[in-house]
Amino acid sequence: MAIIQSVEYTSDVSHERITNVVSVGVVYNGKQYVVDLNGDDIDTELDMITLKEVIKIGREESARQVRRGSIDAELHRKARLWALDNDMQVGQRGIVPQEIIDAYKEYCEEEGIPFE
Repeated sequence: MAIIQSVEYTSDVSHERITNVVSVGVVYNGKQYVVDLNGDDIDTELDMITLKEVIKIGREESARQVRRGSIDAELHRKARLWALDNDMQVGQRGIVPQEIIDAYKEYCEEEGIPFE
């Protein structure tokens, strides 16, 4: 026995079968609403739909949070290298203890080095 499955895409606006699918989304109140449109006739389909309709008929997805690296990452890297050069106990990875950060800050102030 064989099973044959096929997927057909339809435009969320015109409800016609489409082969060139373009997903368009908007974010509203922390949620993303996505509709599939015909990429071959996208200008016409965008003219046919309002923002309110996208929210009403669109698939609801959670809007992704943008993650940024720590602003202290470079400071911790410099403090770790300084501590290792000065025979202080600090791990090769992980969080740099606050005592080492404070000592590095004091060293920078004494030497006139910008503490960043």
